[in-house]
Amino acid sequence: MVHDDAFDCVTFCETVLAAAIATNRAEFDSILRSVRYHDGVVAWRERNHYFFEWGKNNVENKTCRWVVLDGAVEIDKTVDSQKGLSKRRFAMRVIPSAAFLASKSKLAKGDIVGFVSRRPDLDYFHVGFIAFDKSGTLLLRHASLSHHRVLDERMDRFVAANNVRYVTLLRPQEPHAIAGNG
Repeated sequence: MVHDDAFDCVTFCETVLAAAIATNRAEFDSILRSVRYHDGVVAWRERNHYFFEWGKNNVENKTCRWVVLDGAVEIDKTVDSQKGLSKRRFAMRVIPSAAFLASKSKLAKGDIVGFVSRRPDLDYFHVGFIAFDKSGTLLLRHASLSHHRVLDERMDRFVAANNVRYVTLLRPQEPHAIAGNG
């Protein structure tokens, strides 16, 4: 069952992404399964519990592609915050927050931004979408835990308030590119 009245940051991104791609309800359900679970297999162990794996799997299934900006660096993360899963090690290509904020012209509405956690056992602490207001100000559209709703927030303020060091970006592919994937 899919709920559209309560989200965390990841389920918000999954639901919006599937709705943007789908042309009908059956297609939505299928795309959501593909986005949320590795190879679309609905099982707890196949769920993309870590957002780095979410991104990797959605690049492999051609739903998204990585966006790398100038100044990107590689970091290693070892995560084990999800009980019931084995420890995982990721080599992540990340963008320093200053380079990210300075690259507004290279960002697209609907890009998915992941905020890399400073916690050693967690890959990301939050995710959301790139948005712009009428004056072109860079925004984060996200399901806010503290505000208990989806909202738009100035990206520079979110980055500063959360002491964001690194981000990653994923760009959803055009639906015809995804549909061609079979």
